[in-house]
Amino acid sequence: QKTIRNLVLTATMSGMGARGVAGYGIPRGGLFDHAIVVAQSAQALSTQTNRAVPAEAYTAGLLHDIGKVVLGEHVENRVGAIIDIAESEGCSFAEAERRLRGINHAEVGAVLAEKWGLPDFLVGAIRSHHAGLDRDESDETGTLTATCIIANEVARGTGSGVGINETPDPKLSGVILEILGIKQNEFGDIEQMLLKNIEETMSLLGGGGDSNGDA
Repeated sequence: QKTIRNLVLTATMSGMGARGVAGYGIPRGGLFDHAIVVAQSAQALSTQTNRAVPAEAYTAGLLHDIGKVVLGEHVENRVGAIIDIAESEGCSFAEAERRLRGINHAEVGAVLAEKWGLPDFLVGAIRSHHAGLDRDESDETGTLTATCIIANEVARGTGSGVGINETPDPKLSGVILEILGIKQNEFGDIEQMLLKNIEETMSLLGGGGDSNGDA
């Protein structure tokens, strides 16, 4: 059932993410390419850490940026102000979105996931993929969120998911690693595994010529 759900959602994401999203500086196909990269990476990471269900990690990674399809036009009209907030206050682009407009793409994505009837832990992971987590958030939602955050951040480090309008996220918190049981001295190996996975995924997607979408 989860496999069928992910096939349907992948096809849906393909259609919604095929066009560019100007507000975030995402070219044609960039949103879909980034979604697949993060989905595959989240699935691989969940298998490695055994802290989240791989099929659920794939879904969270696939849909984490779906809210950008809805907010793209609104962001385009205020992108300069959002960047100013992010740079002056040292926060993520997503947090600057929320401060300016009262809601950000992650929260919009969570609303969509909820309307589609997805489980609460998936809704929570989509909502919080740019947010911080506390050490005690090691339940199903917390581990899935942490998995999605790491997969997204490693992908962004390769250029996948970095739209031309977006500012960098703050440094990855060590708490995220703790939730997944990853020691700091182990993260290098985990990162290399994910980078290899990303390279293979981008190769299957055709080299990612237009894949520098925003995260």
